[in-house]
Amino acid sequence: MCDFKQLYCGIEGYVFRCNQCGYYQIGFSSLMITLSETDYQCMYESVIIACRRVEYFEDDYLKQIVLPTPYPGVNIFLNVLELKSFTQMLDAANNEIVSLEFINMFESNRKH
Repeated sequence: MCDFKQLYCGIEGYVFRCNQCGYYQIGFSSLMITLSETDYQCMYESVIIACRRVEYFEDDYLKQIVLPTPYPGVNIFLNVLELKSFTQMLDAANNEIVSLEFINMFESNRKH
């Protein structure tokens, strides 16, 4: 059974990570997806790349951005505003991951 740690939780969604198995669960809009650590990092990178291309889209409200997932035939379909919100959510979760890694590093150094 998973022991989830909240990395981000806001009005637009959430990101949790299991302390035991390392899997991530993302809830955003009508999407809920569980990803391995590797798949989560790949998704985060694809979101960052997509966000760099938003100036090429003329309509912020038209769903025209397709983000792949590791699951065959399953993609995330967003408009520019949703992509920006999704990116902010994942950025906040990533900042929390980095903070927790630093805390763990300092705690393990104190034990030695």
